[in-house]
Amino acid sequence: MTPDVSGYCGADGVCAAAAQSCGQVSTGGQAGTGGQGGSGDAAAGCGKAGAATGLQTGQTITVAGQTRTYVLSVPTGYTGTTPLALVLVWHGANLSGSLAQSLFNLESKSNGAAIFVYPDGLPIGGMTNWDLSSGSADFQFFKDLVTYVTSNYCVDSNRIFSTGHSTGAMMTNDLGCYYGDMLRAVAPVSGMPPATGGRTTTCVGKVAALIAHGENDTMVPFSQGQATRDFFVSQNGCSTQTAPWAPDTICVEYQGCQPDLPVVWCVHDEGHSWPNLTWGCDGGICFDGGSAIWAFFSSFH
Repeated sequence: MTPDVSGYCGADGVCAAAAQSCGQVSTGGQAGTGGQGGSGDAAAGCGKAGAATGLQTGQTITVAGQTRTYVLSVPTGYTGTTPLALVLVWHGANLSGSLAQSLFNLESKSNGAAIFVYPDGLPIGGMTNWDLSSGSADFQFFKDLVTYVTSNYCVDSNRIFSTGHSTGAMMTNDLGCYYGDMLRAVAPVSGMPPATGGRTTTCVGKVAALIAHGENDTMVPFSQGQATRDFFVSQNGCSTQTAPWAPDTICVEYQGCQPDLPVVWCVHDEGHSWPNLTWGCDGGICFDGGSAIWAFFSSFH
């Protein structure tokens, strides 16, 4: 099946189907990493010599007895002594980590300040996707990837982030709720909130959030983006008042949030595409998602 690079969510209502199958995921993770930030603790991988750099495709890791694949991108100037941010990027249905890496254009914005991981989903319903059901191996995949990268590379354990599009945004939202003790911030694009599907939402820790959604999205309704926004506004104790967000004034930042837990809301007119000022921008509200997401992530120290 041809990847749906314009819709990112696949065919046959896969977003809605995935949402309805979601159960409450298990909690856990590495205590003391991510969460609400801190002093910039370095991971165990700092100081290790000989770590591979550059774009590394076809990487494998065994998760729950199964070989999983991913793309790892480490700045070519990586020295192993300066802790970098770690960004996990989750593709939409029927795509791959390699396509997300080439299409989302996140690395060029970071200027070598982060390590990026692009996991590959497994076939679900005839296309690659994420299993959001209770106890899913995809959540273990996340934890194992974080453990591997932080053990082998110099990562600032207080600056671990997640972003994704469509079902990848749903994955990101679930991670932001259930693994808030590992993540510092999330940036879901065109997703649905953790509570989608009627499951109980018991979060672990809290994360800052930038939520982006197309008001003309025909795949994932705009109301689902609003519900995601409202989830994080409530979770982080924000008021209903907003102010323009300086890095990109099409976005607004909610006021009165708990310390170091900002919530930013970005509305655009690029439909269900990953917003990048190119294929989805038709003269309405145009938005460069990669620039905004990196500006948000890089604001945490």
